[in-house]
Amino acid sequence: MESEIAFPRHWLSIRSSAFLRVVIMLCLIAPLALFTPRGAAIASPAVAAGLRNSPAGMVPGPVVHEAGPGADGPHALAHSSTDSCVIGRARNLGPGGAPDWSPSGDLLVYHAWDASGVYQLHTMRPDGSGDICLTCAAQPGAPRVDRHKVNPVWHPSGRFIAVQGEMDTNPLTLMNSNQMVSELMVNGLWTNLYVTTPDGQQWYRLTDYSNAQTDGAAHAHFSADGTKLVWSRLVEPASESAPWGQWKMLIADFVTANGVPRLEDIRDITPAGGVFVEANGFSPDGTKILFTSDMGNTNPWGPDIWTLELATGKLVNLTKSGFWDEHAQYAPSGKRIVYMSSQPYPFDLFKTELMLMAPDGTGKRQLTHFNVPGFKESTAETSMPTRANWNAKGTALAVTQQLTGEYPATRMWTLNFAGPCGG
Repeated sequence: MESEIAFPRHWLSIRSSAFLRVVIMLCLIAPLALFTPRGAAIASPAVAAGLRNSPAGMVPGPVVHEAGPGADGPHALAHSSTDSCVIGRARNLGPGGAPDWSPSGDLLVYHAWDASGVYQLHTMRPDGSGDICLTCAAQPGAPRVDRHKVNPVWHPSGRFIAVQGEMDTNPLTLMNSNQMVSELMVNGLWTNLYVTTPDGQQWYRLTDYSNAQTDGAAHAHFSADGTKLVWSRLVEPASESAPWGQWKMLIADFVTANGVPRLEDIRDITPAGGVFVEANGFSPDGTKILFTSDMGNTNPWGPDIWTLELATGKLVNLTKSGFWDEHAQYAPSGKRIVYMSSQPYPFDLFKTELMLMAPDGTGKRQLTHFNVPGFKESTAETSMPTRANWNAKGTALAVTQQLTGEYPATRMWTLNFAGPCGG
């Protein structure tokens, strides 16, 4: 049991939504040390700019713009004019996070702060129109309106959306509208997994974790056929030997009987030696799991992207770079993987970009240039593009941009490729 909260020696290296992977805000609340990981506050909370009030809460402002044409520069990669993985269009959708495509590609689901600083679930069209808040009114079986709902993912059938929901009662209940505290729930602390229908009218809880200790669910992903769910469970607070906490990676059958979804046959598939283990999703054929881990790495500030072969347990480290690599996703074709990496900025602690690689880890290349002037997705702020989700055709990504100087504020983008990069 911790009697006080100490700052990790290398807290400045915390990155991405893993900025708060060690659940940083807890350094302000000494009595909660026995429940939660130790950490350090990185930046003062900032209210996301550009929000407007609406009956459904706070949603992105009305202006949805496309960036201008890109330009060659010192960081530009030498791609051919016929490269299908060049970004052809970048659209800034405004404040919000974790956007994910519906299977039909006509909607995005995402989370955004409401006027009270609570994350609510929304849907909108990919052009930013038609925004609907799914959780701004109470629904039977759903988390309370004043509790966070974060990190939504669509079921491949389009019938359900999986989401993390903050527990009704937890040690941070009275502070949950603090934006830094909200990031603890984004990173899994004291949340359960739910599924809801796309209209937000029906809710089903999938897990029942404890609010009396460090516990919670994060990083849920469906298999392409919709029959499996993989996620990570936070089971122990951070420590000197586990600066991001202790995690388990779990898999279960996703079953619907009489219209009611549930999990069956939950299995622990945490690799031996795994401490920080973040589920990133299934391969398109369902035979492998992508995950992020500091496993086998003496430097906890340089996690790698791994694959786990479900039938054999075979493990492959795809990056093994010493850089911060995280949030990997297979393209629908299985021919490419997109992931976040600090590799383009080895001497800058607060920048990342999205990268592409082949499924065997070869052919790594920088995809985005959020931090370099002159590109379609460039912005003035120092930032970390983190999660990137492919649409079903492999022609576009929905991206979360972490604004470093305004942490934990995030912005959403859609990036359309010049061709079927992931198809």
